[in-house]
Amino acid sequence: RLMIEFEHWAPDDKVDVSWDGGALGEPTVLDAAEADDGPADVSENKWLVWELNPGQASKGSHAVKVVQLHRDRRIRAPLIVKTVEVYIEYGE
Repeated sequence: RLMIEFEHWAPDDKVDVSWDGGALGEPTVLDAAEADDGPADVSENKWLVWELNPGQASKGSHAVKVVQLHRDRRIRAPLIVKTVEVYIEYGE
C-alpha cells in the first residue's frame, strides 16, 4: 500500500501519481484528522492511498513520481507532499 499525505488539499485538486513509471490511477482519499483520531473532524491534509500488487512491491529500490495536474487558482497555499509511506505485508 502506498500512502501520500498532502498539505492544503482542496476538493478539486488533481494529481497524477506513478510507481516505477506506471500510473497508479484513482486513489482512495482519507481525511488526516479522521485517521489521526484527533479532536478535529476535518483537516486541510488528506492521505491519498493506492493498493499495490505483490509485483509492484518487490525487493529493491522503487520510484514514486507526483505531478500536480490541477490546482484551484484562488488557493494561495501551495499543495505540499508532507509524508510518503509504503506498507508491505508478508504472507505466512
